[in-house]
Amino acid sequence: GPGDLISVSFQNNEFLNTKVVVLNDGTISIPNVGTIKIEGLTIDQAENKIKRDLNPNIISPNITLGVEQQRPIRVSVLGEVKNPGIYTVDFAEISSIAGLPTKSTGAPTIIEAIQKSGGITQDADLSNIQIIRKLPGSASEYKKANVNLLKVIVDGNLENNLFLFYGDRIFIPKAITLNQEKAKIAATNLSPKVIDVYITGEVNGTGQISLPSNTPLIQAIMAVGGPKYWRGNTGDVELIRINRNGTVTNKKYR
Repeated sequence: GPGDLISVSFQNNEFLNTKVVVLNDGTISIPNVGTIKIEGLTIDQAENKIKRDLNPNIISPNITLGVEQQRPIRVSVLGEVKNPGIYTVDFAEISSIAGLPTKSTGAPTIIEAIQKSGGITQDADLSNIQIIRKLPGSASEYKKANVNLLKVIVDGNLENNLFLFYGDRIFIPKAITLNQEKAKIAATNLSPKVIDVYITGEVNGTGQISLPSNTPLIQAIMAVGGPKYWRGNTGDVELIRINRNGTVTNKKYR
């Protein structure tokens, strides 16, 4: 696709060897052929297409194509993530993920894309992530698969941390998960590292405070100095949460 740096090697005439960048219109310029469109083709398909175009000028053309430098991967991350949208995951940005097993080839994976989007929400169902991918070729054909990313976190199953392709669409659905699963997910860096909360009422310090994303309610209260000794009613603590759909959840705790 556009932005890929492609090497073209002529086995019988290395003077014709060249490196070309795929232009925005999906074409490259090849010696003795001119402009040829290879966008959406696999390496083998592009090689065969160039050979066919070389036949009128070169007897039994023997060429080899290779990807010298891959363009950044642009994907859509939707659903239960902090900032849904379109993200570019550059190969140079990828680093090891603390606390999670990762593949070491440097290619972007689902985990990097989720981190780019700010992390998951507390209602994310990591066991049923949907991946939609365009198949090679000029036709608009797509393949859909479900991925259980929870197995990466719980069992260390790397096969579920798929490599991403340009144009992949990642959808993380909403689900009710078990509390122990939520705790494991919150402990990883798939969740935002820091959250902002507002603490008001009969406590020794009020206002906005930044806390680690896995902070329990009691620790949040103690972070502002705790309840006032003689006025704070710890048997009637309200937790008010604004949901992503605009609704408000209000729960009371003792």
